[in-house]
Amino acid sequence: MDKIDIPFLLVAFGSVCAFLILGLFAIFNWWMKNEYVRVHRAQEMEARIMNRLDEEARTHKGEIKELDARMDAMQATIAKISAILEGMSVLNSELKEIRREISQGNAEFAGFRGEINGVKGRFEALDHTLRSKALNS
Repeated sequence: MDKIDIPFLLVAFGSVCAFLILGLFAIFNWWMKNEYVRVHRAQEMEARIMNRLDEEARTHKGEIKELDARMDAMQATIAKISAILEGMSVLNSELKEIRREISQGNAEFAGFRGEINGVKGRFEALDHTLRSKALNS
């Protein structure tokens, strides 16, 4: 080997090494750029998802408040219905008492009607007697 060949080989070897180092650096740079873009897109997607979740949470909070208000109204209605049903049992016993009193009143009225009919019969007999005496005189 000549003395000229050694520097040439060193330059050639150095050039190949520099080319390989630059190539590896370019590949690393390309990979890092793609990784940055991928991570950045993932962060953007995560931010959009979080915004949508926050919006849905606010919407659902409103719906939950509305449902709570409806449940409170339904519970108030159920309480009113329960009070009415409890009152109906009291009313049922009162109605039974009123029916009993009406039936007693009907019996008393029938007795009173019998007495009136008896008085009417005696009045008619007395009237008949008085008319026959008036005709006879």
